[in-house]
Parts: sequence; structure tokens; C-alpha cells
Amino acid sequence: MLFNKWAIKCIQLYQKDKDRPHRCRHLPSCSNYGLECFTKFNFIKASFLTGYRILRCNPLSHKVFDPVPLSKKEKQLKQSYQKKASTFDEELLAIINDHKHFDLEQHMNYLITIIWENHFGLVEKVNATNIKNEDIMLFYAKIDRILILIKKKKIQFNYKFVKKYLESYLFSDIFNHPKYFIQNKTSIK
Repeated sequence: MLFNKWAIKCIQLYQKDKDRPHRCRHLPSCSNYGLECFTKFNFIKASFLTGYRILRCNPLSHKVFDPVPLSKKEKQLKQSYQKKASTFDEELLAIINDHKHFDLEQHMNYLITIIWENHFGLVEKVNATNIKNEDIMLFYAKIDRILILIKKKKIQFNYKFVKKYLESYLFSDIFNHPKYFIQNKTSIK
């Protein structure tokens, strides 16, 4: 723990330095990645992960989003949410079979809307201040079920397209999508 605290202080000192341009193209940045590693893992594992990340950070790298690996506790928590979300699989399959005339993008918009309304209720009645972290985690686990069903060949969609679409849709539009998600950003704190 002592070494971790020392490493965290060094990274924070580096981040405060205004003389060096910080041009990391990854998300999270390499220094933030290192901070998260040193808060989650022991010194040796965190040093290895941070060093490996810094080696991969170059202009030729194609992977921009590169999160810190999950800890054992986080993996167990994710598995428990996946187990809860798996009860929704048959309903997802029924929705897809009932709307075969939709194109892929319409399917994804409709599925995300159905998952949201199934989980939180109608948008007009949702109070954003009452949404708990567990609810959001379970919502994302239900979204992940779409990808899992595609991998298992139960849904005949293009996996790469759906994954890319979900990432861009959820990361950029979760709090400002006009039709499906929360419209009042000021109420979220």
C-alpha cells in the first residue's frame, strides 16, 4: 500500500505539470489509467498494467477506449447483474421476432427503449434523482444481454455493428437522447 500511495502521488504530480503537453489518445488517459490501477490492484500488478499501457500508447494504436481490467470483486458483481438480467432474454427474443420488418438501427433503438421502460418505467415518470447505481448497472447488464444473445446465435444480427452502435449510442446519448432517455440533465448530480 505504501508503494501504491507513492506511485499515485507521482502520477498526480505528473498530471499537474503544465510544461509538458499531455496528448494521450486513449480513454481513459494513460495517467488516469495508472491512477485507477494503483487504487484497485497491488503495486506489482498495477505497475505491470500501467507500463504495458504506456508501451501501447502511440499514434499507430487503433484501440482508443481501453478501460482498466475489472478486479475480482467487480467481476463477481458484474456476473450477479448478468444473472439477474438473463431473465429478460425470452422477452428480448420475442420483441425481435415480433418486429422483423425493422432494420437493424430501428431494432436497436426499440430494444433500448423497451429495456429502459421495462427497467425504469416511462420517461415522463422517471425522477433522475431517485435512480440508484444498482439500477443503472442492471440496465447496462440487460443491454449486454443483446450482445450475448448475438454471440450465442440466438439473434441474427451483425455483432460488430451492434457493439459499435451500442457503444456510440449509450456513451454519447445516454443523458440527452430526446425520445428515450432523461431530458433534464440539471437534476442529475
